[in-house]
Amino acid sequence: MKGQVEVVKSEYEARFSWNPDESGSSWTVESLRSLLSGADIRVEISDADLEAALDFFESSDGGESEVVARGAAPVIPTAMKAEITGTAFPEGIESASVEILRAAAPFEGDDEPTVSWGSAGETVGTVIPPVAGRAGLALNRDPVAAPELEEEDFRIGSNLEVRGTLLVASVSGILRFTDSTADLVPCEPHSWNLTTGDGGGCFLSYTPGHGALPLPAVPDVITAAGRVGILEDKLVPAEKIRAMMATAVTENTVLDSVPITADTDSSISIRINDLKTRAELRLQRETGDGIPLELPAIAAAIRNSGLRGVNGDTVKAEIMAFWKSTDRQASITLKEGKDPERGPDRELELQIPFLEEEDAVPIRAKLESEPDSVRGLSSLRDFPAAAVSKMAPAEADIQAAKLGPAKSGKPGLDIYGAELPGFPGNDPEIRIHEGLEWDGNDLIARDNGIMDLGTTGDGITHVRIRPHQDAEIRIDISPDRLKAFVSTRLPTGTGASVSSERIQDAAEKAGIRKGIISEAVDDVVERSLTGEFITRELIAEGRLPMKGNTRLSLAVSGDPVKAPVPVKAGDVIGTVLAGDDAGWDVFGEPLMDEGTTLSEGDRIIREEEEGIVTLKAERGGHLIMAEGELFVRDVLDYVGDVSLASGNIRFPGRIKIDGSILSRVVVDGGEGVEVSQVVQAALINSGGNVTIGKGVKGEGKAVIRSQGTIRLGYAEEANILSTGDIEVGKALMNCRVKCNGKLEIPGGDGRVIGGSMKLKDGLVCADVGNQRGTETLVSFGQDYLVENQIDQVQKELVKIQDFLNKTDEMMADLEKKPGSGKKLIMIRQKKVDALKMQEKKNMRLFLLREKFERHFESEVKVTGTAWPGTTFESHGRLIKVEDPIKSIRISFNSEKGRLEKKPI
Repeated sequence: MKGQVEVVKSEYEARFSWNPDESGSSWTVESLRSLLSGADIRVEISDADLEAALDFFESSDGGESEVVARGAAPVIPTAMKAEITGTAFPEGIESASVEILRAAAPFEGDDEPTVSWGSAGETVGTVIPPVAGRAGLALNRDPVAAPELEEEDFRIGSNLEVRGTLLVASVSGILRFTDSTADLVPCEPHSWNLTTGDGGGCFLSYTPGHGALPLPAVPDVITAAGRVGILEDKLVPAEKIRAMMATAVTENTVLDSVPITADTDSSISIRINDLKTRAELRLQRETGDGIPLELPAIAAAIRNSGLRGVNGDTVKAEIMAFWKSTDRQASITLKEGKDPERGPDRELELQIPFLEEEDAVPIRAKLESEPDSVRGLSSLRDFPAAAVSKMAPAEADIQAAKLGPAKSGKPGLDIYGAELPGFPGNDPEIRIHEGLEWDGNDLIARDNGIMDLGTTGDGITHVRIRPHQDAEIRIDISPDRLKAFVSTRLPTGTGASVSSERIQDAAEKAGIRKGIISEAVDDVVERSLTGEFITRELIAEGRLPMKGNTRLSLAVSGDPVKAPVPVKAGDVIGTVLAGDDAGWDVFGEPLMDEGTTLSEGDRIIREEEEGIVTLKAERGGHLIMAEGELFVRDVLDYVGDVSLASGNIRFPGRIKIDGSILSRVVVDGGEGVEVSQVVQAALINSGGNVTIGKGVKGEGKAVIRSQGTIRLGYAEEANILSTGDIEVGKALMNCRVKCNGKLEIPGGDGRVIGGSMKLKDGLVCADVGNQRGTETLVSFGQDYLVENQIDQVQKELVKIQDFLNKTDEMMADLEKKPGSGKKLIMIRQKKVDALKMQEKKNMRLFLLREKFERHFESEVKVTGTAWPGTTFESHGRLIKVEDPIKSIRISFNSEKGRLEKKPI
């Protein structure tokens, strides 16, 4: 199974592109993992996914594998939103709404609100809970910050309450709302009803509503009286009925069964309640020309009631007191039994154990002090953290609680002497919120998390399940048991964050007894608290046995036994320590087998200072541990062309390519790149020298970057940058060159045609330009890498100014919106920070420009011809060639501030 493999990356996923090729490489899990590491993919990668990729290579004719590495996109925060669905106004209220709203508190929204009606206890809208932002994870393990929440939560004003996802009116009134705000102005409507008496009378009960509302229409009252058999000619005048209601509104009193008939007979009745535990004598005087109330009739009614055991003296005294009063009606108790009592209310019985208080305290503290941890929990409005009395861990689909059985109270006795059974207790008033639902008397958990239980001041018991998951801490131990790694994931809700203690506990449970690196543990904790996902971070290390009864502590990130580890020249590989034993693993067990002792191989430097022996990489390359030897392979030999099919090449040492580099690929050599053939429109980046056997056909897209010397045969339409010298065999044509050394094209036919040359130490060549007058610019005598820095700072200043312009616009908008104080302060602080940064950048720009003006001794030496179209420049001074010039030297006279040309 041989072929070419390339890593294909999207924003948060990576997979392999596979092309079978018998001349290609053979692939294993370890080599695929190394390929991903070279592509700067640092997230956790399972062996199972890599093995699945190998299976895909084995069974396919090419194409892309399934995803083998995954990051995580950040969770975008959203504000709480609401959709208002009020109802139409009751009759008579809409016309008075303008006056009512004029007298009400001002609406807090920015726009003119829409108005409708909301009835007490009824739903007036739905709520979409907010979503808390959460950092993501890039493929290189860098945290990806979630964007800041720019919108504000929907503002829910007075007399409205959130119940789950419903918005409910707590009183009746006028609903005012916009897209961002809602409130309710109380406006209870008038209510009234009619009853009739035994004496043929009609009685009005009336509760006044809002004072601005019109009184109930008297014709409606008269019509209602007719429906109960009272004709209009029997009623008092309409003006008197209206006056009664107007007085009730003015005095804010309730009319209770006030007669509205002109002539009403007196009435005598005995009423026995439904439980037969109370008998009452009800007396009502006549009105107008009605039949009068008489004492003998009252006595006869009591005798005929059949009641026994009536206290005659007490009843008689109460009757006479009424007779002598001016009261219109009276209720007198004739006999009372004993009402049965209600049993204790049913209890909500938890079926899962409560947390001990010592375990609940940190969770409660986080719930109260870190609102972002429970952002989106809409029940917090009705059931705040302070009302939580008990907590219990819950799992989805379990019975979390149930209503206990009902118990009856003490029995009673009716007025006839019969026993009455006691009443069962009431169901408690329970309001359930997120994560729960009733199944009969059983309360079922539908989510994992912490179940909160508590009672608010209004006596309502609240229950919810909210997100709660401690940060995940996973310990992995290398197969040789010499290293232990930790991976973490962020907590959910009020779950415990990553801490040193929790990592230590997890390590101890994994059996780690020795080699814990405290600094690494602290670093993992710090990064986790900023929202970063940690993947396989080294936190414990054993000691490899070395010759001479010493131990090696590796400092590199990776396992050179399992796969080559990239290192740069001078990187610390590890520390050699003396000890009583030859080595030990993270379980604390000794490694005494002499056959496993290591020796130092090629490209390893041994340094000793103050008794501490340090191993360093002499050259960049791959650190390898094999057959008892630790060494650095500093040269990567590649045979064949580098192309899209083979993939990019990145190596921290020197890369030697026996072939060409084709278009659209990257070759990155930490200490040098050598190419035997041609370079097309590719990118070469080298920390050392670059040597190209033939030349560059760049198509305007090739980039050759070197921190050393560049040597090549020729170059066409390429971008060439070097911190050292550039040596060309024949010609540069239409290239852009920056060189902090000298450009030399020796020989009688060496020439520069077209393009732009910026050369700190000057130029030596035969011809510049050509007979056709191709424009060619040669600048020299200045540090053009400083010019690059100037360009970069100027771009940064443009970005800062754009940011300042945007903050000014945002502040101007926020100053017009009430309630934006906190956000305005935050943006002003960001502007202050940006102004400070702008000041620093301007100072750096000033210093760089001064540095760029420094002159370096240099010259341009043209041994052949400088053709028209050529321009020589230094420090802004120019020599434009109008006619061919033979054999000249051009230099900058810093004392006179001008360019001078002299014959060779």
